[in-house]
Amino acid sequence: DLGARAHHQCLLQLARSRRADAARPELAETSHGWVYQDDLVRMLGIDEGRLNVDIYRARKQFAKVGIPNPAAIVERRPDTRQLRIGSGRLDMETL
Repeated sequence: DLGARAHHQCLLQLARSRRADAARPELAETSHGWVYQDDLVRMLGIDEGRLNVDIYRARKQFAKVGIPNPAAIVERRPDTRQLRIGSGRLDMETL
């Protein structure tokens, strides 16, 4: 149990984007979930600095609980400024 943290909101949005793309059979798996950073900060109502801090905090929290390779929780394409959740295996539940 990772508890409720503000930095989980960006992970949830990235997971939703990846899941939505996965539901489209015409898209290759390698294309699933990529979101432009500018669009993501707009969706979340935050600035880029806050987004980077949230990603840092998520990685730090995952490392603390022993999740392997916590840096991979969010993938980046630096040339295009796109991000996505680092796993295609997602399970989301409403609490």
